[in-house]
Amino acid sequence: MQQYKCAIPIITYSDGCLHYICETEGAECITNITDVDIQTHKGNVVRLTATYTINVYATATGYENSDIATATLCWIDADPKIEGIENRVAQVRANAVLIQSHNGVLSIAGVADGTDIAVYSTSGQMVGSAKARGTTSTIATSLRSGNVAIIRIGDKSIKVVMQ
Repeated sequence: MQQYKCAIPIITYSDGCLHYICETEGAECITNITDVDIQTHKGNVVRLTATYTINVYATATGYENSDIATATLCWIDADPKIEGIENRVAQVRANAVLIQSHNGVLSIAGVADGTDIAVYSTSGQMVGSAKARGTTSTIATSLRSGNVAIIRIGDKSIKVVMQ
């Protein structure tokens, strides 16, 4: 009997949690996150508090595991001003930004409308740009899998390994 492969999970972020959606009925997502507080998690919701590289695949009875979906989740200061200190922890407002890449195309979610986004190679050459519109901005680049992209969102920079 031939087994079909699970669909690749779609990664989204809202309300402080990663959410995974898999079109394969009954699929469960297995996550590997590069940070010391969460290494591997089984389930479809993960609560997060720092910057992470996320790798997730879907598995279901009677199916081969899906290919791995990868994303980088980080926070960009919306207002870098400290609003107050509670329990010895400074409260700073920030926006969560989810970055995914596939075949040289970046998908960036969580950036405020009108924000300038520029993508650079490690040599400093601009390889793509956009002005954020709607919930997700898509930028085609000349970078390929394994290349490092330096993404400038407003006045903040993030390094991402292209998938």
